[in-house]
Amino acid sequence: MPSGLLISADATLIGDVRALAASSECGLTLRTPSEELRADWNRADVVVVDSEQLQHCLRRGLPRRRNVIVCHTGDESGLQWLDGYRLGADNLIAYPAGKEWLTRAFDRARHDHDPARVVAVQSGHGKAGATTLACALALYESRRQPTILIDLDAHSGGVDHRLNLATAPGWRWPTIRSAKGDMNPARLLEGLPHGNRLYVLSHTVSPHNPSVSLLQSVYDAATTACGAVYLNLPTAPDDTTEFARDRADATVLCGNGKQLDLARMRAISHIFPAHPNLGLMTRRRTRAPDTPHSHWGEIPQLRHIDTQLRRRRLGKRTQQAVQSIHRIIHHRIREAA
Repeated sequence: MPSGLLISADATLIGDVRALAASSECGLTLRTPSEELRADWNRADVVVVDSEQLQHCLRRGLPRRRNVIVCHTGDESGLQWLDGYRLGADNLIAYPAGKEWLTRAFDRARHDHDPARVVAVQSGHGKAGATTLACALALYESRRQPTILIDLDAHSGGVDHRLNLATAPGWRWPTIRSAKGDMNPARLLEGLPHGNRLYVLSHTVSPHNPSVSLLQSVYDAATTACGAVYLNLPTAPDDTTEFARDRADATVLCGNGKQLDLARMRAISHIFPAHPNLGLMTRRRTRAPDTPHSHWGEIPQLRHIDTQLRRRRLGKRTQQAVQSIHRIIHHRIREAA
């Protein structure tokens, strides 16, 4: 039987979480920060932390880990987002509105299925190569396992065009908005345009990103359906972009070295000083901006990359370059886990 850990002193939250865990056939251990936590913290499949106990958990020196959900039962404006990041929280939810997230987390534990790794790619300014890098990484990943590339940049020209899937039948964001019924993993994969094991969710002519609630539904289905999810983020921040970046295991911030681009990278980086896994990558012979986050490496000049993406087949040299970037990103994810 999968195991859950609840750290709380709130009687109402304790009762509700116990019921949800029991309905998912998941065992639940109740602890308060005054008790010894480390063994249960490391052993549990799912950890639920009352936001009132976050500071106590941090003072106990608990390590970052996956499958942590922070529940906040008060005013959502008082939720301590940064403290949740430091513990590795996958989701920070207002309760009871976010009860569905807890149910899904316990269901995942019952089926012994960890959610997919999520990598977000964003640029400080246009023409920095973020969309190209997101497409190349997703295409490379799809050689190993089913992968979903989610496009949240309505002005990038569409990742389906870059990957020669623009005429392929399947759902785009407007279709998802009008779809009825639950967005379960199998339904999502059946509906998306794909080439081999690469599935793509892109825009059409809509200039607007999906709502946060819609992205939540798609995000949860995607991380259950596939082994990896890549997000192509726009340069301009909005609520949807921030939601996506907050839930990514790693975010790559790309830059081309121009002054405006460096300034935007610096601004984005300083907005999220406690983001556990945001790194900068710049083009060759350009300096990285001074930010709270580390420089993960250089984005090489990839010859004929557009043609290779349209064919959905990376050349040998391109594959080696993308593989190197892929290793850097996933090394950082493992370090932060």
